[in-house]
Parts: sequence; C-alpha cells; structure tokens
Amino acid sequence: MNKFIVSAIAALACFVGATAASAQAVTPANTSFELSGTVQFDKVGFPTQVCVLTFASNSTGPDIGGNRANVGSLSTGTNTTVSGTLCPSLTVSASDFRITTILSSGVLMGGSIDHVVVNFGPVTLCDQTNVPFTIDNLGQVTLNTTIAAGTVPGICTVQGVLQSSNALVVGVN
Repeated sequence: MNKFIVSAIAALACFVGATAASAQAVTPANTSFELSGTVQFDKVGFPTQVCVLTFASNSTGPDIGGNRANVGSLSTGTNTTVSGTLCPSLTVSASDFRITTILSSGVLMGGSIDHVVVNFGPVTLCDQTNVPFTIDNLGQVTLNTTIAAGTVPGICTVQGVLQSSNALVVGVN
C-alpha cells in the first residue's frame, strides 16, 4: 500500500511538473522588444486609417522557467501614415499583456492586452479591457478585434499584424 501511495505521489508530481513546463508563454523572459506593423483602424463616423502602429519600448515579464514569461508590458503605441492623414494623431495607451491560451503547441498562443485606449489627440475613441491577440512562432502578433466605444459613440475595429523584434516567440521547451 505504501508503494502505491509513493507511486501515486510521484506520478502527480511528474504531471504537475509537465504542466508547468508546457504553460503558455513567450520567450525570452526579461527582454526588451519592439512591436511594429501595419494596422487598419475603422470607426463609424471616422475615416478608415491604415497606419504603421509601433510600440517602441516593451518588455516581457519575469522568467517562469525555461527563459519564458507569461506576462509583459507595452509602451504607448504611436502611428505613422500609410493611408489616411490622421494616423499621427492616433495613439494607443500603454498597458500590460498576458499570454492566456495555447492555440497550437509551439506554434500559436493567444493572449490579452489588459486595457486598450485609442485616443485621437485628447479624445478617447475606444476603451476596453482584455483585448485579445495571437502570437505565433515567428514573433508575429495578430490583432483582429472590435474595441468598445470611448467618449465618442461607436465601436472601433482594429486589424493587422505586428512583428516583434528580438526574436520574441511563443515559449517552448
């Protein structure tokens, strides 16, 4: 009976260890990175804008094992114009992010940005918590989401792909 209990505890310990080792994360941990790419911004009553959105000074969180992090922070996002003259006046507030889901092991993970506020100068166009994104094993972050209205009525839609610098990728061991 004691051998069975010891074996059961050992099996449970192995399962818990394996679960922690394959937890959703990005790598490397404790690393600065930039995100930049083309996004399309739509809002009823506001002309469609195609901009290069850049989050210039970001970081992944502390190591949860294997040089992986499941949280991090984003700086304020700024825009330059691709198509639409209003891009430089659009900003995205700084926020934290978290990796929440393994969508395809070692290939694609899902996450959320804690709080997204899109401003046009001093006016808040969109304001929402827990905005979803995906990141793949090439370090590409995809946004394809609707964001709730801010002080100006009407939802916002943001679509695009941002590339991470410093080889930020989904965390695998």
